[in-house]
Amino acid sequence: RFSNLRGVLNSGLNEICYRLNLKRIPKLVSIAIEPTNTCNLSCQMCPVNRGMKRPKGMMDFGLFKRLIDENPDLELVLLFHWGEPLLYPKIFEMIEYVGSKGIKPVLTTNSAKFTPEIIDKLVHSKLDRITISMDGIGKTYEKIRGFSFDKVEKNVMDLVNARNNAKSHLKIDLTMV
Repeated sequence: RFSNLRGVLNSGLNEICYRLNLKRIPKLVSIAIEPTNTCNLSCQMCPVNRGMKRPKGMMDFGLFKRLIDENPDLELVLLFHWGEPLLYPKIFEMIEYVGSKGIKPVLTTNSAKFTPEIIDKLVHSKLDRITISMDGIGKTYEKIRGFSFDKVEKNVMDLVNARNNAKSHLKIDLTMV
């Protein structure tokens, strides 16, 4: 996901520093930002809607900008930790802000909030990569996620088709726990 070997090496060095409990890292090249810790699904393995103790909310956009501005060496920003980032009202402003700084914005979503308008915005944004979280297919997916697999499959295919039709650079990944 990094654009060059230097980014990969710096990320590896940062991981080593973290595991050694060091207070400083060589160079911060990527961060994960949590736009919101709210979610529209209740997945069996996820604590967000199943007992998470901390209050739910939305990130202050000024704080987000400060994090980006104060870390000029960033190469990649993941706009996800817990929650569904497409519930954040300014998610597309976040994507554009990160991209305008020459940083790769990356997003992970459950895709349940996809509409034709959201898909169009994703395809035409500065987003570098989108990862869609899946946990099985068919009935297995529906049991774990509590959402229609057919709807998610359609959403993914609509995104792929829109990306291809627009000749967009957007990379699309699927991930399964």
